Amino acid sequence: MKKESVALSHEELAKACFLLSEQSFNEKSPWSEKQFLESLESENKAIFLSFEKKCLVGFIIISVVLDEAEIELVSVSKDFKRKKIGTQLLKEAIENLKQMKVSSLFLEVRQSNTSALGFYRSFKFEEIGLRKNYYKAPKEDGLILKLTL
Repeated sequence: MKKESVALSHEELAKACFLLSEQSFNEKSPWSEKQFLESLESENKAIFLSFEKKCLVGFIIISVVLDEAEIELVSVSKDFKRKKIGTQLLKEAIENLKQMKVSSLFLEVRQSNTSALGFYRSFKFEEIGLRKNYYKAPKEDGLILKLTL
């Protein structure tokens, strides 16, 4: 994956993230455009983006507090699934977090999302807990995963 530089305002990028999220989640975007904008303007977020022909095709948004981080949202365009976009984004995120002296990376994932679980386990994330009825529409438990960096 080549690194592409695209000049967008925070507002334009928030809209692009929202639209990508809308089309890539079965239940529509879990975040509003305003939430994306707030994340882009936050000092405690690490955001990793992937573009193809100046079009946003993937992102990872991570919250960082001291030496711990949490993946808040990941999205890859349906047209770019299985093309290693998520893999490249997560590798870049992990390398950057290590440079920031982050020691642990956490996330929650739907218990039924076997493809996401397989993806995260390929990076050596380990299941450390369960959140009962964490997800809505449909209601489902969330697994808590951790990667020691």
